[in-house]
Amino acid sequence: MASAYVKEMTRVADALDGVTDEASARAAAAEIRTAALGMKNLTEALEGSGMKQVEAAAALSARAQDIGAAQMRIMARMNELQQNNPELAGLVGEEIDRLSD
Repeated sequence: MASAYVKEMTRVADALDGVTDEASARAAAAEIRTAALGMKNLTEALEGSGMKQVEAAAALSARAQDIGAAQMRIMARMNELQQNNPELAGLVGEEIDRLSD
């Protein structure tokens, strides 16, 4: 479960790294939307599995460094886009916001 979550976070970071113009920003937004759905499905599966919250937290904490690294990549790239090309940041920003839903 934790590995799949890291995979989806890395997918988001990789998508953002590829943003160079409007077309790539739109493609990244679609990729981020898919990753967000994947993370939502993982969360729902975890909740339906009967796994205790403590067990789930332990599984995620084992991959905390990887999750943190992906989150840092996402934040750094979004900051860079917002500073250098706010239009492109806007195209992917709505999908990034869905990650926390």
